[in-house]
Amino acid sequence: MTVANAQLAVSGDKGKYPEFVGNVKTVEARDFWRDKAVSPSGAGYDYSHNAETFMEVGNALGWGMAELLSQKKQQSKRPEKR
Repeated sequence: MTVANAQLAVSGDKGKYPEFVGNVKTVEARDFWRDKAVSPSGAGYDYSHNAETFMEVGNALGWGMAELLSQKKQQSKRPEKR
């Protein structure tokens, strides 16, 4: 859990590091890991080669990136302070 907690701590929206706000997003992906019983491989790594897991993780990461880009776009529309 120490590694996972450290990864979650760098998220700009809920992390401890204000310099990451707007340019770092942590996506919780552990819940996407499918059981070995429904996976082509029981290897215990590479998500047991489960395509659904790869798709879910990729989708979540994509939405996270889209959210960051949307925030950047909104910030760039704001008029400059003089």
